Amino acid sequence: MDASISGSQIPAIILVAEDSVDLREALVEVLIELDYTVQAARDGYEAVTMFPEFNPDLAILDMRMPMMNGTDVCAVIRQTSNIPIIMFTSADDVADVNGAILKGASDFVLKTNGIDELASRVEAHLTHQAAPVKPLITNTVPGTTPLLPNVHLSTGARSLNKSFSVIIDPDKENRIKIEAILERLNQDYIEVETAEEGILAIERHDPDIVITEWQLPDMDAFKMFSEQKRSFNAKKVT
Repeated sequence: MDASISGSQIPAIILVAEDSVDLREALVEVLIELDYTVQAARDGYEAVTMFPEFNPDLAILDMRMPMMNGTDVCAVIRQTSNIPIIMFTSADDVADVNGAILKGASDFVLKTNGIDELASRVEAHLTHQAAPVKPLITNTVPGTTPLLPNVHLSTGARSLNKSFSVIIDPDKENRIKIEAILERLNQDYIEVETAEEGILAIERHDPDIVITEWQLPDMDAFKMFSEQKRSFNAKKVT
């Protein structure tokens, strides 16, 4: 067990659960260089065992691990804690990401995007950087239906202190399940059904997290992310 690994004495403690020795050691090294305190587990069961002992501020979970997979670990953590949970996943695990989100995962990063991207996402979750307030998505042309009206704002206006998510899923039942989790976590969100609506929502709201089904009616999510980055140069796509 790679326990009791620490960098500078700061409040932020990160739990890393990864069964690949090389990747686990690389993650620990990068996070320590960024002055985080790191506790590392070799599998899901070890992560669950270590969690109450070290009470981390954030968890990074591999999707596929011995003993318990990342989704199951996420579900156990969510029984007692609302800390940010980032799934660090391989490209062939993306079909399981929706299940992890439903179990309470806050974010996910593809391993192909690299440790630097993961580190930047960790920083964003831990520092709670305030997003600029943007207007609600509405269509001001008289006599037309408001554009993308399904915005949930717990205080009636976009909060600077809460994460804001965009949910993109044509399946209403899936959206309801995700919304229930976000409301339990006291987070604001907007829900849309198509990639085209998702691109517009991301551009206008600059969300902290995007939760999406991969097969959308008008294009798949990979193409949507590509179009969105090219059109708006977004910095936050999950």
